[in-house]
Amino acid sequence: MKGTIATWIRLGVGIVAQVVATPVYLTFWSAEDYGLWIAVIAAVALLQIPGQCFQDYVGFELLQTVGPKPRRFATQLHSGVRIGMLYTLLELLLATLVAAGIYSSGNSLGVETDDRATASLAFLALALGSGLIRTWAGIWIRGAYATGNFARATSWGVVDALFRVLTPLIVLPLGANVVTVALTTAVVGFLLMLITIADLRRRTIDQMKARWRASWKLGFSMFWNSQVLTFKSGIEMMRQQGIRLMIAPVVGPAELTAFATTRTVANVAQQGLGTITSPMMPELMRFVSLRDQPRTDAAFATVWIFVVGLIAPGIVLMQATVEPFFEIWTRGKVAFDPTLFALLSIPVLVYALVQPATAVIQGNNLTKAQALISSLSGVIAILGTFVMLPMTGTIGVGYALMLAGIADAILNQHAAKRWLTKNQMRWPSSQWACVLASAIIAILSLALMVYLPEDKLLVSLVALTLMSINLGIFVNRLPRLLVECLTPRLSTSTLGRRILALFW
Repeated sequence: MKGTIATWIRLGVGIVAQVVATPVYLTFWSAEDYGLWIAVIAAVALLQIPGQCFQDYVGFELLQTVGPKPRRFATQLHSGVRIGMLYTLLELLLATLVAAGIYSSGNSLGVETDDRATASLAFLALALGSGLIRTWAGIWIRGAYATGNFARATSWGVVDALFRVLTPLIVLPLGANVVTVALTTAVVGFLLMLITIADLRRRTIDQMKARWRASWKLGFSMFWNSQVLTFKSGIEMMRQQGIRLMIAPVVGPAELTAFATTRTVANVAQQGLGTITSPMMPELMRFVSLRDQPRTDAAFATVWIFVVGLIAPGIVLMQATVEPFFEIWTRGKVAFDPTLFALLSIPVLVYALVQPATAVIQGNNLTKAQALISSLSGVIAILGTFVMLPMTGTIGVGYALMLAGIADAILNQHAAKRWLTKNQMRWPSSQWACVLASAIIAILSLALMVYLPEDKLLVSLVALTLMSINLGIFVNRLPRLLVECLTPRLSTSTLGRRILALFW
């Protein structure tokens, strides 16, 4: 329970950080400087993909061996740490080469010489600050998870997230530029990670009774196997962060800032959805693995009721009302583009629709399906951006991301439905129809508000009315098991009894 609460807090810190950080940065920096900072962060994130995949792979291996095979667990852990330290040297070398490439790139990146020097130094500082320790230290954190120290490790993650948010906000009012913020963030992150590992390493070793002997062969084998995930993660990261690097040379830092800040609102909505649905996903995966159709249907409906009753109407309301708040939030330095905002909101909506389908695929380790879906949607996003960006600017990028999100949703739903059918289970089609109807109403409403801006309040009112009717139909179709669970809780209040009388 403590670990779950800490996870929620960490998600909350991330959401608050995105909301608060943007106006603070734009108060002390120009839009161009902030765009440069965004591009640097995206580049560092791409650099760290292989190391992150290695940590994740070793972590899953440790979870399987910690109980039944303690000696194997100890060997895997120390072999992973050893390879992590070796990989650190490779990542630092690569970071140095990339930093040198940024500085000597001429005009190919579309930025001035001074900006290239700034970006090069900031990238190197952030890459060194995390690269010196994060890969091999991450293995110890995964070991702490496996040995029952999840709550403590997650709590350290909350502290890390807080410091990474607060450090720039403290130095910015002191006149810090991009390089200074990067250096400060890197030093603080490095020192905090040292303290974290000193604590978690001791606790993990205390619970390792078996004798161990690190194995280079095992370590390299785990690293090689983990890199199969790098392709999938790389494609997904390109959709999230790499797009920024693709558009920066074409549109420049100022336009990149406009794109990134608009997308931040959509990202916050998606992360907010995660705080609701993430705690439900493990249970849904468990029900599916047990082939428990009634509980699976109930879990699907529990997730979808938030989509039909909250996410879809919320996106419509945001499109209708967000413009004045957006201008205040960006300190008047970034113009609001309703078309781009709508295009970036649609992937959030379709992502929410297929959360249960994604849980089916991930929970049953359908790795080929995951890799195929990520590849196809990633190709759509990247190729669409490459083709449409020179012609239509960031609006074209928005179309590419929207199409990629829709393709991802269709493929996930198809793969999940196919797996359920193959395993003598069924896809809840009657509820799915209501979910799709809600999404269609929302998407059509966004389009109408873009092309009829003077009537957007009327459009939103009609859309919310239709969604309310659709919600009523969805509630009438809730699985019997979920209704039986809700009835005792609703019957304790007057409002709850009225809802019971109305629908059931």
